[in-house]
Amino acid sequence: FTSLVFDAKRHDGTVGYASQLAAIDTYSAISSPGSKPQQSIARLVENNILPVARICCYKDNVVPNLAQNMALYQNGVVYTDGDGNTYLNPNSQNAYDYIKDIIQELNNYGVTVFILYGCDLPEEIGDEYKDGYDHLVSRLENELGTQIKFISEVEVSFDGTDYATGEVTPEAVA
Repeated sequence: FTSLVFDAKRHDGTVGYASQLAAIDTYSAISSPGSKPQQSIARLVENNILPVARICCYKDNVVPNLAQNMALYQNGVVYTDGDGNTYLNPNSQNAYDYIKDIIQELNNYGVTVFILYGCDLPEEIGDEYKDGYDHLVSRLENELGTQIKFISEVEVSFDGTDYATGEVTPEAVA
């Protein structure tokens, strides 16, 4: 292996490493954390394995329910999509700081590459907010510098197989 990707902040809003951040503790966002992340990341780096943190930026079913100043709103109530998901508000400085703090903490541990996903809000509400990968990365690079590498997650299928379900699409059979 030359790299290892781990979910730092998942699409459900939980955090997958033992964070020392007060906000993550306050929101009880840690779920099934990897223990001793600082030591684990250092060990990877020592063995020439690049640690890569994957972060879901705005979809979050933990924080918006507890910190309403960070929540995305529609018509005066916390926005919930058709699947019951809530979102962090990209216009909220507190929500931005929450994402940035996770990146800074992991960067202090030795992570220099971050895969960001969930940077776009659902189309039905996105027009009112400054969302999107480019906007977020521009802010992060402005504050954190360019020593940290940000990558936008993309979905790729090589043969028409949905590897999450094992199903083969009709195009793959043809």
